[in-house]
Amino acid sequence: MKNWIIGLSAALVAALVTLPVLADELEITRWADGLEWFLEAEPLAAGESRTFLVHATRLDEHSPVTGGSVALALHDGNGDVVAQGVAEAERPGIFPVALELPAAGRYALVGRHEGPEGERSSDLGEVDIPDAPDHDHAHDNDHRHDDAHDHEDDHEHPHGIWSWIRHWFSHEHDHDGEHGDHEDDHHDDDGDAITFLKETQWRMNFAATPARREGFAERIEVPGTIREAPGARARLIAPATGVVTAAESWPQYGRGVERGEPMMRLTLLPDAGAASGLALDVARARERLAAAEAEFERLTALAEEGVVAESRVVEARRERNTARAELEDARERQGHLGGDADPGAIVLRAPADGRVESLEVGPGEVVQAGQQLATVLDGERLWLVAHLYPADLERVRTLADPMVRQPGNRDWHALEGEPVWESGEFEAPGQLLRVAFGLEAEASRYRPGMPVTVAMATEAPRERILLPRQALIDDDGVAVVIVQTGGESFERRPVRTGMRAAGRVEIVSGLEAGERVVTEGAYAVLLAGRDTDDAGHGHAH
Repeated sequence: MKNWIIGLSAALVAALVTLPVLADELEITRWADGLEWFLEAEPLAAGESRTFLVHATRLDEHSPVTGGSVALALHDGNGDVVAQGVAEAERPGIFPVALELPAAGRYALVGRHEGPEGERSSDLGEVDIPDAPDHDHAHDNDHRHDDAHDHEDDHEHPHGIWSWIRHWFSHEHDHDGEHGDHEDDHHDDDGDAITFLKETQWRMNFAATPARREGFAERIEVPGTIREAPGARARLIAPATGVVTAAESWPQYGRGVERGEPMMRLTLLPDAGAASGLALDVARARERLAAAEAEFERLTALAEEGVVAESRVVEARRERNTARAELEDARERQGHLGGDADPGAIVLRAPADGRVESLEVGPGEVVQAGQQLATVLDGERLWLVAHLYPADLERVRTLADPMVRQPGNRDWHALEGEPVWESGEFEAPGQLLRVAFGLEAEASRYRPGMPVTVAMATEAPRERILLPRQALIDDDGVAVVIVQTGGESFERRPVRTGMRAAGRVEIVSGLEAGERVVTEGAYAVLLAGRDTDDAGHGHAH
């Protein structure tokens, strides 16, 4: 055994002296302009051809780029292009771009994707190209994405005996089993590093985002309700007795209408009166209003002199307001006639912009003057009404800038601004204070009557490193996150957490702002790092 070891040692020393030092395979990852660029290539050598496997991922959906072409270009120190190549997708997300490498030196690598959405260019950093080896050293440059060829780490390496030598020394193999403790120590050093293939990421719900330093405050959660804003619901009223029919086509539930758009046609009955009758109503209402205003002014002057009681002024004001409302109603009914109506019919027009919310009648029905025919709701003018108990109000620092979450959805949305209305007092039942916020810019995701959860700040915001709460994993009682260090490289990272509110969590230590953290699929990556068969490391493109 001793002679065998001595002979093997001599062979290893000879190999170290005679074989060249091999460069590592090239891996580059960049996140820019909505794309993730992950490039792989065999060790570079001046004057040789290399195929760069570009994995292109859309960051908004974390899906492979399927269309267009990818181009790579090497620029020298003067900015001139010294090598370039272009390729279409060999498989979804994978573009094999071939380059003829220039002389040894340092070059800037630029990637460009051209597709239906336009052109996007990204600076992929600098690459060093060494001189080619002096001896005939065969490179396997066919790093193809073929299901039939799996590149298993530490098993099939294109550099033969040299790879075996490096494998021997890096793992400190002991055929007699006397150094098992060293193997365990080596495993612990790399225990938090995880390889998770890009193709696996594309096939699952996966996402990663940079940890951000933002203003963050503790919040309490209170119930809320979506309601239409005052004046958002308009009613279509029959101005006279008659029969309703379609003006152009009969209105449909949910159909969008514009103010003044024809909705129905009202054919007046013989005893219902026509335009002359409505004009008479307007004239009578105008005369009544003029008399009421004159009486109100007279009594107001007398009350100031102490001649009449204040109660008579109040009664005169009420009469004036009633007369004014009657005049407005008569004018509105007269306006429905329009210039295009014949003496026996009235075109009934949409009272506001919005969507048809309800229809109270059908075509051919007889309706009475003043009867409601339909309602139109402006769905873009909604209120978020938060319901606060007295104890909640004591804790809330400010009512401005709440956050809201829909039922069954873990995503929170921020609302900027102050309340547009407060109830002013706690109301029974339940002694609730109602506070309303406008939702005009956010209305597309809400509907009247929808229950929501509202988060309101209890302190002034402070700068903190934040993550979505779903990025945090409880790993046997230890809070950990999965940090993405490269396209297919990840790291299990224990962290210490702080405040949690509105779907986000503060990271006190263990993570720096800007590091990319897996927010969807983190547990699957963690399990891949514990695969004892090393199945997650075989690169089977």
